[in-house]
Amino acid sequence: MHRLGAVRTTNYIYFNPLVTIVAAALCIGERITLAALAGAALILYGMWRAEKG
Repeated sequence: MHRLGAVRTTNYIYFNPLVTIVAAALCIGERITLAALAGAALILYGMWRAEKG
């Protein structure tokens, strides 16, 4: 965290839901819904906005 900074480190944490969606689809055959895709898009947008700062 010291090398990356607080904002960048926090942004990496936000990748967890995205990884979970993909892993669930691949491992247990869970369907990726429109709501999940919308949530993923909002997460990525928030990360982009935070980095743009």
